Amino acid sequence: MTAGKVAPRLIAWHCWAPGLETPDAWQAWAAAASPVPVGEATPSVAFLPSLMRRRLSRLSRMMLAAAHAVVDGGPARQCRSVFASRMGEMQRTLAVLGAMARGDTLSPTDFSLTVHNTSSGLFSIAADNRQPSTAIAAGRDTCAAALLEAFGQLQRDPSTPVLVVIAEEALPLLFAPFADEPQVDCAVALLLGGDGGSALRLTATAGAPPPDARPQVLQLAAWLATGPASPLTLGLNGLALTLTLDP
Repeated sequence: MTAGKVAPRLIAWHCWAPGLETPDAWQAWAAAASPVPVGEATPSVAFLPSLMRRRLSRLSRMMLAAAHAVVDGGPARQCRSVFASRMGEMQRTLAVLGAMARGDTLSPTDFSLTVHNTSSGLFSIAADNRQPSTAIAAGRDTCAAALLEAFGQLQRDPSTPVLVVIAEEALPLLFAPFADEPQVDCAVALLLGGDGGSALRLTATAGAPPPDARPQVLQLAAWLATGPASPLTLGLNGLALTLTLDP
C-alpha cells in the first residue's frame, strides 16, 4: 500500500558524522563502503547564543547543527518538527544517575535536559518556533517511525513544512556490552514540504526489509549521499517501509 495520497517534497537535507560534514565527504564515504563513523568531534553551533551553547550535550549539538543546516534562518524556521533518537540523552542521564549514586547534589540544568524532547525544546527556543513538535524513540526502528510521523503530518496539512531530525550517539562504555547494533555518531536532518525539491514517496508492505547491519540513521545518510537512484527500505514493527525519490 502507499502511505497517503500526497507525495511530500524533499526540500533540503544534511548529514553529519565525525569527519563527514559535507555532501562530497559523505559521497566518498558511501562509495568506499567505509566503517561506521565514530569519534569525539562535535559540530559547530556558533549560530546559537553562548549561554545556550554551554548547556548543550553533544547529542543536542549534533541535532541542532543538522536542523540549522536545512532551515538556515529562513521562513522554514517556522516549520513543524519531528526529533528522533533511540537512546536520547543517555550520556547526560548516566552522569545524573552517577551523581545520585554518589549522593552528590544534582545539577538542575543537567536534570532538566535529560528528557527525550530536549533537542526539540531547544530548537523551539533557538528558532523562536511555536509550531508543533514531536519527539520519537522506537528502538531500532526509530528512523522509520520518525519518517512515517512526518509523512502523516504532511497528509493532514501539506502547507506547513516538517523538519525531521534523527541522531544517534555511541552508548557510554558502561552500556556498550548491551548494544544490539553497531554504535554510531551521526545526525540526519530533512526538510519536507508540499512544494519544491523532488517528490519523496513512502510505501509500506508486510514483511522484513533486506538485511542491513547498519543503524537506520546511517542507512538513511548513505542513501541521501548517493543521490538516491534506488529505493531505501527500512523496517518498522513487522513492516517494510520503502522510500523512493522521484527524479
